Amino acid sequence: MTYYSLGRNLIASVTFSVMLISTLGCNNRSADRHSGEGRIRANSHAFSLVPPQGWIRENTPPNILTFKDTVNHGFAANLTVGAANYSGRPAVKDFPEKMRADLPSRFTIVDDGFMIIDEEKAYFVRSSVTIDGLELLNIQYFLPRGRTMYSISFASAASAFDRYDSTLQSMLSSVRAD
Repeated sequence: MTYYSLGRNLIASVTFSVMLISTLGCNNRSADRHSGEGRIRANSHAFSLVPPQGWIRENTPPNILTFKDTVNHGFAANLTVGAANYSGRPAVKDFPEKMRADLPSRFTIVDDGFMIIDEEKAYFVRSSVTIDGLELLNIQYFLPRGRTMYSISFASAASAFDRYDSTLQSMLSSVRAD
């Protein structure tokens, strides 16, 4: 083997090793983001969060994660996370117009806007609905990440909604989506 071909093979080997280490480092970073005390990861997606303490995890397909509190004010507050293919969908900035058009008529929009979840611009819409005489408040967050749109939905009895504010904010700050 000539010095030239040895050098070329060595460079190729080092380049491959650096690429492999970089790739493994990214995977470990992703895995690290989804681990930690109390953190629950959706098995089917690179999505995790720390659910409210004491809430029960339920299996409710097609949702990728579902958690429920105990019944309060006649309703068990719940948190669901869904995931859908996002390719070809409107940009986040266009969500308000799209959501207002698609919201079922029995829902009334209370407020909506944008916020940051896991360093990504997300859209939220808070709405109210009355079901069987019980007024509920629902807030949905739409978080695009790559080719996936995550929908994080929280609902509770309207009379109990304010008591969940810090719980909801804590949960949202724990969201990790890759």
